[in-house]
Amino acid sequence: MLSSDQIKNAVSGFLNVPVERLTDSSVLTDLVVESFLLVEMVMFLQDEFTVRIIQEDLKTVHTVGDLVKTFQEKDKQK
Repeated sequence: MLSSDQIKNAVSGFLNVPVERLTDSSVLTDLVVESFLLVEMVMFLQDEFTVRIIQEDLKTVHTVGDLVKTFQEKDKQK
């Protein structure tokens, strides 16, 4: 199963943000100015972890913690 640290490290590298800033309560729109970059990040994470996320899965993703939980749940379903 994917760990929270694996996902946060990948997000940190993609966004060029120190991993220490990525707490579970960090709001994604506070970390990324352009919404298109969020889409690119999700696509990157999908490729990185070979996990498929559909748009419906992202409706409740607002924080880093939500993103981690979503990817962990989808990873379990592989």
